[in-house]
Amino acid sequence: MANVLELVTFKATKRNNDGDEKQDSPRKDKRAAHEIRQEMMESRFGHLVQMSRKDGFVHPHMTAWRKIEGHGLTFTDTGCIIPAKQFWPGCGHRHTKLASLVSAQVFNNVKAEDLDKSQLKDELGWPCTPQLSHLCHTSVCCNPKHVVVEPQWRNLKRNYCGREGQCDCGVQPNCLARYRASNVAFTVSCLNQDAPDLKKTLVSMMPEHVDIKILPRDALRKEDKKAENRKRRRTATRHHNAQRRRKQQKAAGGVQGEEAKD
Repeated sequence: MANVLELVTFKATKRNNDGDEKQDSPRKDKRAAHEIRQEMMESRFGHLVQMSRKDGFVHPHMTAWRKIEGHGLTFTDTGCIIPAKQFWPGCGHRHTKLASLVSAQVFNNVKAEDLDKSQLKDELGWPCTPQLSHLCHTSVCCNPKHVVVEPQWRNLKRNYCGREGQCDCGVQPNCLARYRASNVAFTVSCLNQDAPDLKKTLVSMMPEHVDIKILPRDALRKEDKKAENRKRRRTATRHHNAQRRRKQQKAAGGVQGEEAKD
């Protein structure tokens, strides 16, 4: 049985001077990792998994991917893997890496230099800057099977693909879903934690060179407890320091008052 989740990557809520809608990113999620993970585990569609390469290679960015996994992942019936909103475009801290980029680096051997930021063009004037492209047209998806690197003109050609329900853009590999604008909200069916043959279903979503293991829902309970204790200690420390500063300010004010009398 699947659960329905409304998904919107970007929502147009503002207008520019010409009256046209502007893209406005969702509100940033600044909660701690254990708080987000607990919320996802309490929902019916949050999963704790561990993905790895079958060749045994451990990519330098695997630590960043483990952090993304540790927040919990959502799996849709179309094969998309949706991370916590903290790893969506425009939703995380400025140092937070996008889940789709980390996934491509770890599992598809994509290098940072492969994604050139300069505006490259070929002899015909076509934009050929390498870009990260989602075959599923879901920009927040981090399934390495859905993410490829291709020239910008190929990526742009995928826009407005599948009007009749099938890929008709002519770009290889084929698109996996109908294109929709990034400001259009849509619903996806998500796999429940108690879905039958869950392991088999998740394995079928992965590329051939990637393995996946389902972790118990409380696999990170010890880490969550430690995080809660750290948060409690930081709160107590801030409260203690604030009280000490108030006392110091009060004492300094009293001394200045006595000097003024003299």
